[in-house]
Amino acid sequence: MKLSDEEVGRILDTVTSVVSKTLGLFSNEQGWYGRTGGYLCVADPSGGDPILRARILEPPEENWKKHFDLSGEKALRVGQTRGSVSSYETRDPHFRSSENLWGRYGGAIWTPQAILAFSGLPELGDEAAMLVSAYELGYLTTGNLEHTRLAGKIIRKSNNPHFARLAYQFPWSRIEPH
Repeated sequence: MKLSDEEVGRILDTVTSVVSKTLGLFSNEQGWYGRTGGYLCVADPSGGDPILRARILEPPEENWKKHFDLSGEKALRVGQTRGSVSSYETRDPHFRSSENLWGRYGGAIWTPQAILAFSGLPELGDEAAMLVSAYELGYLTTGNLEHTRLAGKIIRKSNNPHFARLAYQFPWSRIEPH
């Protein structure tokens, strides 16, 4: 899977906008202090191989390696776990290995087009930002029943408290009844 320069720019602009709105909404809540950005990994949905890695906004320099590594680990874990739709499903904060010094956390989601993973916000903030980014990028759409089921499954697995509030900041989430 290869991304065009135009698609890379679109992904980076979208994720930057979503993470910025996420920080604006939740930065005064417990656990969000000092969060100023993080690291994105976009990966192939059929195996989790990274195809784009990027720093988003201004994450603290002292944590760059941790969050860079975690975003890639989350994406790879989703891609290599059959039937997985989110890294929260295989979360294990106590896991340690020579390649993983920080544990396994949520924050990556699977879509048919790509796995989107982020690290730098609180764990469920990472997940909510990636789920909203998937909608903003058109990887998930509100009019598609399968996409709605996929998003519902991701949200139910983690009982994500941030998604609805964040999603409401975007026009696609406010479909008016006729």
